[in-house]
Amino acid sequence: MIELLAIALFMLCSAALGASLLLPWETLAEVAAWLLALGASLGLPTGLLYHVYLRRALERRGALPEDWYWRPTELHPLLEPGAERTRVLVWGGLGALGFMVMVAGLLALAGATTLVYVRP
Repeated sequence: MIELLAIALFMLCSAALGASLLLPWETLAEVAAWLLALGASLGLPTGLLYHVYLRRALERRGALPEDWYWRPTELHPLLEPGAERTRVLVWGGLGALGFMVMVAGLLALAGATTLVYVRP
C-alpha cells in the first residue's frame, strides 16, 4: 500500500512540475503566494494547539521534561492511548499538513523564480 502511495505522489509531483513549465511565471508566483498563505493559516494555529494540548496532557501527569518543546514527537509514547493521544495527534497532523502546503508554496516560488531566468 505504501508503494502505491509513493508512486502516486511521484506522479503528482511530476505532473505538477510539467504543468508549472507551461504556466507563465507570474501565475506560478501567484499560486505560490496562495499556497504559502493557506499553509500558514492552517499550520500555525494548529501547530500551536498541538503544543498546547501536548503540554497540558503531559503536565497533568508530571511527565513533562524541561526541554520538551525541542523534541515534542519523542514524547508521543507518553500519551495515554485513546482520547488523549487522538486529541493531541490530530492537531499535530493538521499542523504538519499546513507545513507541507507551505513547502509546496516555497517550491512553486522557487520554480517561478527559475522560470524568470530560464525563459527568454
